[in-house]
Amino acid sequence: FSLGAANSSFSESTFKPTFTSTVEDANAAGMVVSVSSGNEGLGPDGGQVTSPGTQFDSFTVGNVNEARNVNPSSSGAVIRDETVRRVLGEPVDLPDQFPRTFVKPDVSAAGTDVLSSGPLGGDIGDPAATYSYSSGTSMAQPHIAGAAALLQSVTDEQVPPKLIETALAETAEKPSDAPGAQTERDIRYGTGIINVTAAALALEGTQEISGTVTSSAGGEALVGATVETAEGGLTSARAGGNYTLYATSDPVDVTADAFGYEPE
Repeated sequence: FSLGAANSSFSESTFKPTFTSTVEDANAAGMVVSVSSGNEGLGPDGGQVTSPGTQFDSFTVGNVNEARNVNPSSSGAVIRDETVRRVLGEPVDLPDQFPRTFVKPDVSAAGTDVLSSGPLGGDIGDPAATYSYSSGTSMAQPHIAGAAALLQSVTDEQVPPKLIETALAETAEKPSDAPGAQTERDIRYGTGIINVTAAALALEGTQEISGTVTSSAGGEALVGATVETAEGGLTSARAGGNYTLYATSDPVDVTADAFGYEPE
């Protein structure tokens, strides 16, 4: 689904705590929760991400044009306690199971000058037309929803939502002049522009990795630690430090990282 929130008068990204359980419940029911990052971008520096795009477990999408460049208005930011406020402006602490720092969007998709139903503003030369061109991350998000449906349809089995997200994130592509490395999430492209064909092929060989993240010194469970593959798959450690991560390659390099600890 594509949801956004009213712009606040603050420069921080917005966060609505009630969406956390909504996203978790939807994932548990087998649904990919794809959401828009927002349209508060300021060019290469990104801009505030609007709720529910700041939910760690939502699959957040940015907007690229036909030339594979990120639309300047597409939101993207590093999310942490100090950079988010509630939708109505009050400070807020992110849930414990969220990493201390993470990047949104996760991926990007076509969202500029998209032909869509409804008179949304882009003139097509016919005043009686019931469709028009429009731009924004809400135009990019339906491409993610459609991609998820296509990936589910390529197999007779139910594909877990986080595996669909991983397949899209690990096979996404960036132009050579993108700000981050090819498999690294950056505030403009995420891991890159989705490639549904590559994602479908990647689903032919996947694996599920489960484990526990603890400190090497005292064995303390590191709730909220990030666990990610070198290709861009990402999750976080939950209660007890437990995690489940999907990967589309074998073997796979996995790194766990938590605030105050060395990645390993």
